[in-house]
Amino acid sequence: MHIVDKHIIYHIGGFIQAEDKTFEMIFDQLSCTQKQTNKQLLKYIYNVLTSYEAQSEADLNSLHLHFNNSSDASVKQLIAEFIIIYQFKRFSSVNEQRIDNAQFAVERRRTMLKAAQKKLTSCPDGASGKNGGNKIFKKWQNDKKRTSALLSFYEKLNDCASLTPKVIFNCQIKLQKIISDLFVSKPFAIEVDNADELHTCVIINTDNLNSIKTTQVNGKFLLKLIETVIIYDSENSVKRFGEFNLERLSNLNRNHGTNFQKLILISFGSEVIGINEIKEKIDLIKGRFKLPDCSSYTLLASEISYLAGKKPQNQAAVSFWGLDNVVFWDDFVLEISIRDLYELRSIKMLNIYSLAFNDDIKEYILESIFSESAKSYLLSEETKQIISELSEDDKKVIRDALEKSLHLLIEESWRDRIVKLIQNETEIVLPEIVLNNTELKTKIISALHLTKDNKLISWSNLNSKSSKPILILAYRDQGKYPYYFTPNLLETKFENSSQVNAPFLKCLFYTQFEWAKYNLSKDTLKYLNHPLREWHFKWSELQKEIRSNRPEKRDATLWDLESEYSLSDGRDTIKIKFRTSKKTKNYLASDLFIVKFASTSKLRVERLSQLASTDLTEDGVAVQSLDEIQESINIYERIIDVNQQEQELMVIRDEFDLGEVDPGKLWKILLKKKVGLRTEDVVYSELKEFLKGKNLNIVSFFHFRNNWINPSSESFTPLSKKVFIALCEYLHIPRAYYAIMQRIKNVSKQASRQSTRQMNYLLKDLFNDGCFDDITKANSLLESKINVYKRNHSADELGTSDDHLLKTLVTLVELIHPELKLQEVESIQRNEE
Repeated sequence: MHIVDKHIIYHIGGFIQAEDKTFEMIFDQLSCTQKQTNKQLLKYIYNVLTSYEAQSEADLNSLHLHFNNSSDASVKQLIAEFIIIYQFKRFSSVNEQRIDNAQFAVERRRTMLKAAQKKLTSCPDGASGKNGGNKIFKKWQNDKKRTSALLSFYEKLNDCASLTPKVIFNCQIKLQKIISDLFVSKPFAIEVDNADELHTCVIINTDNLNSIKTTQVNGKFLLKLIETVIIYDSENSVKRFGEFNLERLSNLNRNHGTNFQKLILISFGSEVIGINEIKEKIDLIKGRFKLPDCSSYTLLASEISYLAGKKPQNQAAVSFWGLDNVVFWDDFVLEISIRDLYELRSIKMLNIYSLAFNDDIKEYILESIFSESAKSYLLSEETKQIISELSEDDKKVIRDALEKSLHLLIEESWRDRIVKLIQNETEIVLPEIVLNNTELKTKIISALHLTKDNKLISWSNLNSKSSKPILILAYRDQGKYPYYFTPNLLETKFENSSQVNAPFLKCLFYTQFEWAKYNLSKDTLKYLNHPLREWHFKWSELQKEIRSNRPEKRDATLWDLESEYSLSDGRDTIKIKFRTSKKTKNYLASDLFIVKFASTSKLRVERLSQLASTDLTEDGVAVQSLDEIQESINIYERIIDVNQQEQELMVIRDEFDLGEVDPGKLWKILLKKKVGLRTEDVVYSELKEFLKGKNLNIVSFFHFRNNWINPSSESFTPLSKKVFIALCEYLHIPRAYYAIMQRIKNVSKQASRQSTRQMNYLLKDLFNDGCFDDITKANSLLESKINVYKRNHSADELGTSDDHLLKTLVTLVELIHPELKLQEVESIQRNEE
């Protein structure tokens, strides 16, 4: 169990232990057979609602309550029933509402029902009780029972209780029918079509806001009576309930005399349980219903299981073997880092290295990487090309370091440790790339002495419900959003197998795993953060504990590249069928799309995973991929003011008296001049200390001499942006130079994931802020929010400055607008594994 789960469960008892008479009254009224099993969960919900109401201010405010598990229909029904009765009890106790000058609403309902009951005392004409009774007789009996039950319901209420509608409960039609049947003889809630008179405080609705704006109750508009709006398990019904967003309700309060005070949204998770599901649900509801930050309160799946009295499910037993630091491996990492060979230290390749159980496998790996062959079954073409262009000396240095590292694994009996964990029917998880490589897979089977009973599977084929022993030899954590991987070591639970081992080499994976644990705890803390957590769960103590667990070693993982090298293994994909095409097209679930629902004229950007559950039978949608826009035009090139750039370069060249030198050589020339005035060793040592003072590392002396002080070298800028900024500072080059180099880099590397993702995030904010709804207003809109954009989007990374950011953003909106060609969607469907 993770640190956040443990902390919450430790404090959960204090949150729900107090006795409460009102809760018990509500609980007694519930009809669902599962209520006893879920009593503690209902008590938890009750305390969340009462705490929220106690702390919320008089103005319109919101609460999003999310259950991070896939609750079955009966539990959803139970929670809905509980919330409705809770709201009824809350508002019916208000006694200032009168029907007219003579009597209260409750007394009026009693009088009407007593009159109806009196009429039903006599058997109607045509009724016959023979053989169980005919239709007329049965109807008469049912009417008597229902009238008697209704009278009993109202007689139990306080004489001064209010029956004025105060709550509108928006839900799906299927749930409405179930709830309406539950409340047919105890009207804690009624359907909106039956709300012409004062019957109850809670109205059940399945229609959109405009459809009920003329509905009246006892001569008053329903929407002017309502104070609490609830949207229950319906966040994907955009056409029906999208207008019940906080922004629209606030506008109605200001301009149309309504009195909405609370917007409560209830949502449920899916079978995939993890931080990504929580984040996406929160982002979806926050975006669609215009909620402020920290409006969402999420119940973790572990909380829900604990409240139901279930035992925690098993997780993989992750262990590490060997030394933390291996000199040969450190040398290898250093050498490939300065040569832009990240793939050689990617998680994909680390998993392959850790399978070097003998010399045969070791040689196969080395040959696949360093052979003269243009093709490699393990590497991308780009990395293979870079290796082929290295000098023989460079290639030998890298190969020797890797070979010594792999040899050490063999000498230290890593294979023997793995073999001890393998039983007759052990299922072994291997990397997808290995399973697809027959030659390498055969070598591994032989090295581990596997039998036909040992099933080899990938993460994608892992069955968490399997009862067989499982051995995981492919490291995979949750990644970093939007590059999220599932299933994974930290979040996957195993229902039936108590023997799930995941042994890894410490020098390869320990730091990675520690960062994964830290990031998961930090992200969970972030997305669970809510004032109620702070008040009742000692959140500040948890924050301190998580901070204290921050790994000391730097996290060097580049998730955009990891995603590229993972071959989408374990990443959720979704297929879209457009109305204009016969074929479907596959996208990653994390891809960003411009979205326009048929029921609105506004353009927004959402992740495809958020759209996947949208009910297209209810509301049509048209979409366009942001990535595809970037593929069609070079955005960075088009937003550059070439004249301005040349003027800036001229000023910098004149300052250093350099003449018409290539921009990419300028910093190298200045660094070489420093060396000319002193020596290579002195400048290298001085620069090393300068960077160290900023918690940055310098490249090897070999790379410094052959690239940094060599204007003819092909390297453009240092790989690390922080290092390059610091280097410019060391050379006293104006900050504008970094922005210029970034512009040139963005243009020349338009297809890189980093620049594409950077631009997509900016476009997402521009769309969601309404800049593309009416581009004539884009300038004024951006002017009012420019400080937000300065905080959230680096002007340097865009190749501009804070002073010119507004102009750049307006230019960007004008550039993208003609490229908008949204297509109507016929279907969106997740691809099954």
